[in-house]
Amino acid sequence: MKLPDKLLLTVSADGRPLAEMMVKLEFPMAAKNTHHMVFGPSDPSGQIFITGEQMSIEAKRTQAMFLNDYDRLEVGWTGKLKIRPMNLPMIKRALSAYRIFGSQQYAPGYENHLLAARTALAKTPEAVLTVQVDVDAAHPATIEGGSVRAGK
Repeated sequence: MKLPDKLLLTVSADGRPLAEMMVKLEFPMAAKNTHHMVFGPSDPSGQIFITGEQMSIEAKRTQAMFLNDYDRLEVGWTGKLKIRPMNLPMIKRALSAYRIFGSQQYAPGYENHLLAARTALAKTPEAVLTVQVDVDAAHPATIEGGSVRAGK
């Protein structure tokens, strides 16, 4: 299945756009493990723009780290995509993984973006985070946005 050409995501907290946020994309696969990717940060209007090329690059980065655990997106992706704003526990897990696997395995600025998101979320731990998804895709895909509580 072909990846979406472009995704425009808008992250909000209790309905207000929120800057510095990160989102997690999950690509279920027909075989092997689901690809998990983190993108961001959101701009002052809460928006994150992601291209199909960026998604492909992140999938290849994961494959390079764990060759036997992940299939290529172009081969095994089921066409479903789950997108969630990252809350404090998700950011904590991402920072832990970053410290285990090392900075060379992640995009430049990754740790700083996670730390900025953690700081922003600490100001609104009870807020409900949501992500609105606008997609530009020539090929069909099932895309599910969602919401999470900031601090839980």
